Amino acid sequence: MRLTIIAVALALAACGSSNIPRLDSTSPDAVTVIYPEGERAAAEKLAADECAKYNNKRSRARSTTDRSNEKLAIFDCVS
Repeated sequence: MRLTIIAVALALAACGSSNIPRLDSTSPDAVTVIYPEGERAAAEKLAADECAKYNNKRSRARSTTDRSNEKLAIFDCVS
């Protein structure tokens, strides 16, 4: 029973984490976001929120790379 509960919890965690954009790295100069196909707007919002933490900078898309069924986008944080 305990093993079943753990397996279900791990499966749900794996499903949930891949459905939303997530930060891969962040610095005052740039933010890298990994996001699933079709979630570009949410990735841009995440980058904008993260860049704003650095003296109210704005995010500007630099590049996007396909990675299997997700994308990796780099946003510059600019004044």
